[in-house]
Formats: sequence, C-alpha cells, structure tokens
Amino acid sequence: GSVHYADKRADIEFNLVHSIRQDSIKNILLKGIVPIDLSLTNVENRTAIEGMDVALEGTNLQFGVFDPLIPEIDQIAGMLQAKIHCTGSLLQPQFHGDAHLSDGKFVFSMNGMTYNAEGSLLFDGTRISFPAFSIHNQNQDYGNGLVRVGGSISMLGFVPHEYHLSANGELMVLQEKIRNSNQLFYGDLVAATGTDGLHFDGTSERSR
Repeated sequence: GSVHYADKRADIEFNLVHSIRQDSIKNILLKGIVPIDLSLTNVENRTAIEGMDVALEGTNLQFGVFDPLIPEIDQIAGMLQAKIHCTGSLLQPQFHGDAHLSDGKFVFSMNGMTYNAEGSLLFDGTRISFPAFSIHNQNQDYGNGLVRVGGSISMLGFVPHEYHLSANGELMVLQEKIRNSNQLFYGDLVAATGTDGLHFDGTSERSR
C-alpha cells in the first residue's frame, strides 16, 4: 500500500490479499483521498476538513473485526462482502453502499447463547438499514428459532449511536445448560414477538 500527504490531503491506496486456498481468497481494497491537517502548529480540529473520497471493497472479510464496536455481543464471526463509498470528513463521515453477511455467528453476552446471523446491510449517509437480515438459533438449541430484523442504525462518526430496530419471530433466549450465578431465572425459555413485532428505539444508554 501507499500513503502520500501534501496540502492537508492524504492519498491512500491499500490492497491486502490473503489466500490459504483458492476458494478462500480474502481481499481488501481501500483507495482514495482523506483530508486531514497534520501541520505542527495548533489546529482547532484536524479531522473536520470536508472532501473525503474513499472507496472500500472487501471480499470474504472477517466480520469479527467489528467485535470491539459492539459491546453487547462477543465472539463475532462470519464472512462479509462489502462495497462502500466514504465521503464527508473524518469527523462527520458519510457512507454509501452495501454489504452482505454470510455464515455469521455471535454470542449474546446477557444470556451466553450462540446465535447465527445472515443478510444484507445498506449504507446511506449516516444510516445503516437492514432490508433483509435474520438471526436464528443454532439447530441443536432450537431449530425453529428465527427472528427477522429490520429498521436502521444511525452512526456518530464511525461508531453506532442511535438505534431504530424492529424484530419479528421467535428465539430461544434462556437455556438450562448455560445457567450462571448472575441469572435470576434459569431453564429453557423461548421468546416470541406479537404480530406487530418488537421495536427498539434509542441509544445503548436510553431506549423506549
């Protein structure tokens, strides 16, 4: 890869390719312009300069790279195909494009259960929406467990900030074999939404 900086502008180009075998090639292409003030003098905000123009294309990316950004879930895995165009500034980026997750898997920290996930995400400015996304139990836990997720997440910079999500379906949410000392209730429990589904609006700190 390469980075060239001049006149408050960084021209970047990275192409990372990793292949263990022919059918598992992982490729990341990151190319474009990142405006940033790296002058040695005092600057009020080095990242507020408009004019970012960066293209990101990914093939067979590890979804686990998002693990640190989502504290509610752990052990994130899966393959991500993505094509995203970033504009705006580093302080207030805008995202446009789409991504598709396959063979997704994660552990929900509140109940210790493992879930599978798959589907598509659309990026539109500071909004990420879920036109076709589902979460389901592993077959050995509860074969009928399936929830379809809709709605959107608003980004603050590069971090998820405000949630407007909906869910419809049923999932096993408690399991006898994963009992721990912090749980007030234990056993096998399946939770199902009503016909209108379940809605979550707010931030991770405040919800309704």
